[in-house]
Amino acid sequence: MMTLNPIYSWPCCSSAFSALQCARSMNVNKIVSSSSDCVAVVLFGTVRGRGGSDGGSVHVLQDLGLPGDQRIMELDRLTNGDGELEKLREEVGISTTFSLVNALFQCRAMFAATHKKSKLYSKRILLFTCRDRPPAAGSDALKRHVFQSVQDVRSSGATIDLFPLGEGFSMDAFYSEVLFDENSDEPPPTAVVSSKLDELLTRVRQKSHKKRAIGKIPFILGEGVKLAVGVYNLVRSTPKPSSVRVEQTTNAPLTGCAAEVNESTSKPLLRSEIDYTLTYGGQKIAFNSDEVREMRTICEPGLVLLGFRPATTLDGLQHVQPASFVYPEEARVKGSRQLFTALLRRCEERRLVAICRLVSRRNDTPHLVALQPQMERTEGGVQIAPPGFHVIFLPFADDIRQLSLPEPTRATDEQIEAARAIVMKLRFKYSPDKIENPSLQKHWINIEAIALNRQQPDEFVDYTAPDVERIEKKAGSLIANFKELVSLDGDPDPSPAAKRARRDPVDVDMKALAEARKVNTAKVDELKAFLKSVGQSVGTKKKAELVEAVYNHFES
Repeated sequence: MMTLNPIYSWPCCSSAFSALQCARSMNVNKIVSSSSDCVAVVLFGTVRGRGGSDGGSVHVLQDLGLPGDQRIMELDRLTNGDGELEKLREEVGISTTFSLVNALFQCRAMFAATHKKSKLYSKRILLFTCRDRPPAAGSDALKRHVFQSVQDVRSSGATIDLFPLGEGFSMDAFYSEVLFDENSDEPPPTAVVSSKLDELLTRVRQKSHKKRAIGKIPFILGEGVKLAVGVYNLVRSTPKPSSVRVEQTTNAPLTGCAAEVNESTSKPLLRSEIDYTLTYGGQKIAFNSDEVREMRTICEPGLVLLGFRPATTLDGLQHVQPASFVYPEEARVKGSRQLFTALLRRCEERRLVAICRLVSRRNDTPHLVALQPQMERTEGGVQIAPPGFHVIFLPFADDIRQLSLPEPTRATDEQIEAARAIVMKLRFKYSPDKIENPSLQKHWINIEAIALNRQQPDEFVDYTAPDVERIEKKAGSLIANFKELVSLDGDPDPSPAAKRARRDPVDVDMKALAEARKVNTAKVDELKAFLKSVGQSVGTKKKAELVEAVYNHFES
């Protein structure tokens, strides 16, 4: 279980509002992504505390626990602008002589108390403050005391991430010195001040995201040359959570179980009594579970270098599953980071990709992969892209399919230029992390509205829907010109149903059908269209009534 523990400096009202909004967003995100994570909200810099170690300077607003609707509604109440935040400020007060040591000690105590009940996967403190010069900044002795407290927190397995708030925040005044970890590979912390709430929420989501490796394997470059890497998933489809079956009267969760039984005796079978068969040449060949496992085991887990190829030879369409990402594991093999960085830089400089064989875990089938280098990218001091290799899964010869299609009709130069003009007009900046899944968003927004007892769910923007007005404004005339050049009129669907839908019902000679007493052969849409054209109401009449109305019209 991963535990996050946000703490907030209290003196700045606007900053406290932004920090509490981040706490609220974190609770909502954890319910969606990691419902087993624990979150707490601790205020420091107060006069009167609740739950703090010394009863003052630390106020535990929300104890360390699972995110839920009550916590979210409490934070909504403080940030809805009805004066609840000001009442809380009057209740706990503002201290000008607070100590950051007490806040860190409180966090360690909360972590320790929770660790006794359940094992913590990782511990993280998100520190929000608008004061770059806390009381300890003016004293070397107090600064050493804070530095030692930070080291105690890190020795317990927790990490500290600082989120400066407000303009004019200077890291050099205090925090760059006390938060710098000389034993870590991370660079000294820099001032990334977030003045906009959206930017702050984005940074919080990046810091709170789980970064667990799906496997830690050796990377073999040659005989006797080996380093350790971790394999991560940067992109995976996010499904909706599966429904849980409950008992109708008590809402208690139901647990399903399945067992293999003998068809003739109806007795359960042990795993050792079950064999597997494969039909080959019309004959069934039986295997036991040990033989199946032995056939699957081809080689030991690891990443083995086969050679290098120019990056231009890598076809972006030839991949069989989403890519993974590899990063060195210095703790497993000392020197892995240095060797990995040298290989990464060399591949980037020479525009090469490494072709390797990947076996991510035991009993897994080998994969042919290409390692595409990616250098680190940052924006405003925040890492946007980590340094490492993308693992592109390549197809084997058995996986490639040949598709035979008829030769397409060659477009004229005029048609090509018209299409190019539309493309140039409708170009836009695309970033996949800016487009959310509308199905998931609608699902969770409705769940949130029900859980928080709201009358209406929040509105969401479907960024996958085309902006018709903007397209018409920018390229409406170009699209019309292109349709004329390619003789495209209306729906291009050539199916019989579409052709029938495009036929004008009024073109049917209803008078001739009436004289031949064959009005009943006309379609319902054709009957309705004719009656409307002569000023008669059709309403919800059935076909027999429509036919009779047509005959009555001509008889009158």
